[in-house]
Amino acid sequence: MPAHTCTQVEDQVVATRIELRCGPARISAATGVPARTVSRILTRRDMPRLAECDPLTGQRIRATRPPVT
Repeated sequence: MPAHTCTQVEDQVVATRIELRCGPARISAATGVPARTVSRILTRRDMPRLAECDPLTGQRIRATRPPVT
């Protein structure tokens, strides 16, 4: 693909996400990669949304009980 982001840039975006635990706008400012591209990279790398992560550890929160229906 001619417009595909190189692996080194994708690795930098993921590392910045893990380090800063922030959204695409702030990652974009830190790396120089457009925010929309950051969103696509995070989705492609199966990174959880910030709402799904523990604020202190950055790990995905897993429900201990099934949802009530």
